[in-house]
Amino acid sequence: MIIKSYGNLKHNSYKISQLKVGKKVKIIKKIDNKFLEESLVYLKDSHPVHKSTEWAKKLGFKKKIIPGFAITSFFSNLIGTRLPGIYCVIMNLNFNFKHPVYVNDNLIFICKIINIYKNFKVVKLELIVKKNKKNIILGLANCKILK
Repeated sequence: MIIKSYGNLKHNSYKISQLKVGKKVKIIKKIDNKFLEESLVYLKDSHPVHKSTEWAKKLGFKKKIIPGFAITSFFSNLIGTRLPGIYCVIMNLNFNFKHPVYVNDNLIFICKIINIYKNFKVVKLELIVKKNKKNIILGLANCKILK
């Protein structure tokens, strides 16, 4: 692995020949109210399920929920800086949302290589978000490795 530094940030710069099936990285994030509020502004999402506990309860949730796209956005950074790193671009993503995310949830984001198509310089990634040891979001991504 080669670590490149951009400002104060360090990024992985794996080439296709350096990647192996089974390699994975994970990060842990606590989702706070500030993240929810900033996400709603950025996404321009005004759905009441994200703003009103009363409305969320009408829909069967315990309280207001975090937008799914806000949660899965952590994978953009994880993929682009950690695994596979700065020589990759995301070709496609697919997510299944099994359970909601609430303010103050502690989440584990896992990115794991499950297949490598060396002739095409493409890797397939399994993407998992866990809460309390339970898979709450499952996803797949294909990424083009440019070196």
